[in-house]
Amino acid sequence: MARVIQRGKDIYVGMVMIRTELEPLGVKYCFGPHTYDDATYQNDNMAGIAGKAYATSTEYFEAFSWWHLDSAKFPLIPPKPHYLIFAGAGVPPPKTSALTSTNNAWAVLANVKDEDKGTLPILITRNVDIEALNRALKTGITSNDFSTPVQLGAVYKTPFGKRAGVLVRKNGQVDQLQKTRTTLGMVFGNTEIPPRPDSEPPLMYLQP
Repeated sequence: MARVIQRGKDIYVGMVMIRTELEPLGVKYCFGPHTYDDATYQNDNMAGIAGKAYATSTEYFEAFSWWHLDSAKFPLIPPKPHYLIFAGAGVPPPKTSALTSTNNAWAVLANVKDEDKGTLPILITRNVDIEALNRALKTGITSNDFSTPVQLGAVYKTPFGKRAGVLVRKNGQVDQLQKTRTTLGMVFGNTEIPPRPDSEPPLMYLQP
């Protein structure tokens, strides 16, 4: 558990550094991936992170901008991490130079704006019922939903299976989830989250 928590923190730090580079450029959804193409950034050094639509967390992590950015132009971006950072607790590291869904323990929240609430889980281990979280985000979460149970281990048996889960919030706080008390309120920090208007891309988790 401790190793996965530390790796989640390390991924989060990288995402914060990327956000530090993107936000001054006017990228609206700059904290993590997004699910739409943005032609503004497809032909410059931000291509592969700000100009591309992502369908999975694996695709986003593979294109993680600290892989590709010009280190002289973007000095805050850390060097390429080892793929081991995305594995752990039964999720094996890749045996080749490519990251695959088999080797990725994390789901990542897409279309996050800088002004979104700090309690939003940006990263969450894949064994949490991600589809249930996406359904809740689509319709909006109110205090009446806080007691709704969230399953662990329903789709992915690793990491942790039905025993536990890990999430990293937008504000950097790390929380552990337990089988006997995992609810929407626990996942979202007992914070109400209104649905996104149709004119904006929705908050949604990208699975491996």
